[in-house]
Amino acid sequence: MNLFLSFYYNLLDRINSSSEHQLARDIAENLLMIGYNENLQAESYYGACRCYTAAHNPLAGLLYLNIALNNLAIRRQPIPQQFAFDILWQVLKIMRELQMPQEEYISFVTTEFEKLNCDEYKKLSFYHTTLSLRVASRDKSAPSKIFDFLNENRELIFKNIKHSAMPWLTLLHGIHEIFPALNFPGLQLYEDTLKAAVEEDGNEMFLNLYENKELASHLKELLVKLNSTREHDDYSKDNQTALLLAKRVLSQAVQEENPSNYILAMQPKTDFTFVLPSNTQTGMYQKVNIEDVDGKDCKLFYQEIEKLEFSLQMDNSDAAMWIGKGDDSFYNMILLQDMYRFDTLKNLNEITLKDIQQNTIDQLRYSKEDKKHNAPIYCKSEYDLKAEGEFLYKTLENCFLPIPEVAARIFFMKDLEISHFPHQFFVDNRNNLFVGECRPTANVISTELFFKTNFKEPLHKDFSKAFWIPTDSGEFTFQVILSKLEETFQKYKIDIHCESSPITPLHSDLNIICAHGANNISETEWFYANGKPLIETNSIIGKGKLLILLVCHSGTITQSFQDNAMHTIIKRYIQMGYSSVIAPMWSLATDIIPKWLSTFLKYMEAEDYVVDAVFKANMQVKDEFIAPSAWACLHLFGNPYLQICDKPRIEILEKGKN
Repeated sequence: MNLFLSFYYNLLDRINSSSEHQLARDIAENLLMIGYNENLQAESYYGACRCYTAAHNPLAGLLYLNIALNNLAIRRQPIPQQFAFDILWQVLKIMRELQMPQEEYISFVTTEFEKLNCDEYKKLSFYHTTLSLRVASRDKSAPSKIFDFLNENRELIFKNIKHSAMPWLTLLHGIHEIFPALNFPGLQLYEDTLKAAVEEDGNEMFLNLYENKELASHLKELLVKLNSTREHDDYSKDNQTALLLAKRVLSQAVQEENPSNYILAMQPKTDFTFVLPSNTQTGMYQKVNIEDVDGKDCKLFYQEIEKLEFSLQMDNSDAAMWIGKGDDSFYNMILLQDMYRFDTLKNLNEITLKDIQQNTIDQLRYSKEDKKHNAPIYCKSEYDLKAEGEFLYKTLENCFLPIPEVAARIFFMKDLEISHFPHQFFVDNRNNLFVGECRPTANVISTELFFKTNFKEPLHKDFSKAFWIPTDSGEFTFQVILSKLEETFQKYKIDIHCESSPITPLHSDLNIICAHGANNISETEWFYANGKPLIETNSIIGKGKLLILLVCHSGTITQSFQDNAMHTIIKRYIQMGYSSVIAPMWSLATDIIPKWLSTFLKYMEAEDYVVDAVFKANMQVKDEFIAPSAWACLHLFGNPYLQICDKPRIEILEKGKN
């Protein structure tokens, strides 16, 4: 049985290293069933830990490892040396994935390892992982510790070079990537020796990565393999290697002015889970399908310029802008009137976007009055509100973009690393104004989502409308909002729902939701009424085409160290099938709702694009409320071209029909 388990563990490692992460998880599930049948729960849960950790899901790995250790404690039997080594080694790998190099834990694990008196190969494997943990965690002492270890164990490394060349070569390249300014000439000898010993077969992708060769081809291979991933949560971890390659491909594409490869690199970098199709397993058994992919033969259909232009279906005067992070800089690519342009956004490299988000954007809140301690309430003048806008502009003035003067509208597709920044607050470098006050804008999320929503059904004449506001919660604010909107409800024939828990979710073409939201709504996805959370929000919002969230912070996008994805409540509704979602990216002032909503509905009924209706409504708010915290709050996500129309922007014609 030990031989069988060893084979199984090595099989899981090999499949994961081939980026077939879904297949590895499926095989790990089979091992769990075998473990229960053979009373080997500890060994099978350890296998699941090994699988999930190698697939960049260390939290799942940690869970399975704890279950394995619990089973070992219940068993009350001596742990074999090999299994003890495997567990200690796995602890280091989990720490490496989490980038948590706690010295006391490393010291404890190392002490326990030394007690095992393992062979030379295990010693090399263990200390390689210890050192790679320090590199991954950007420990500045790591390069010198690696250099010392290599010198002290040179003969041992060269003796085992056949099996350890690739891991050690990868570690040395990691030093170059993470500590580019450090210079260790002595490492070059080891690097040259290891490179000569590495077997090319099976290691082509990483060897080419170090040489910056065939990167686009390898990225396509990874994207094809990612198609097998079934769960959205798994996809945002399985894509880690693809993101590493995408950074390189993006930088190369800008240097070579290659729009096809730029678009290719942006696929994993703009969160593909917004459009990831359902890939549920049917039946008890599923056939294993491993594709031998050659990236040179793969082509995304929209990588060809003409097909991309067709799939986006933009009006001739509109511009699309992809903002991506390469190896060491932000870049953008603009498509306008069949022309492409590339720019390096050095200004975005010089600012800390995370600090701007936390200290400025998240704190925005429009208020017409100012109340200071032990002072009377002060009503702000027009001068005060303009001064607020000027102060905000000064804070964000380095967030500028090269906006073409002739662009009537601009649609953004943003890298995960800048996805949280409100697109209306980018600054137009020609006129030093916020982009959102110069022209209609939308965050269309990704090329794939833009294309997908072009197939969606448009709004039809007399499209249905519903408004939900939980006045039965007893909150006075909701009663005030409702009373101010009565005329709008009557004029546009809007159905009103006032129950905190409606009998059925709203299913109109346009659904409008009004409630409170906290600044962590991107994680909880809860609404609030009268101070109480409404957790089951899926019982409130059903299917529709256009969704307006009059819920504070509901447009915010955050990131987690646990995955490579955008965390936002917007994603849930895009995945449900909504074509467009409008939501505030900070605290929404209730004062602006009547003016904004009546203006927006007026232009939607006049058959304007949704992007134009949002812009006109925002400008109406600007005329009255002046401050950017008021007029720029509501942002558009998804399809900018949703409107009243007879047919979708792109139609699928059945074969044999004209």
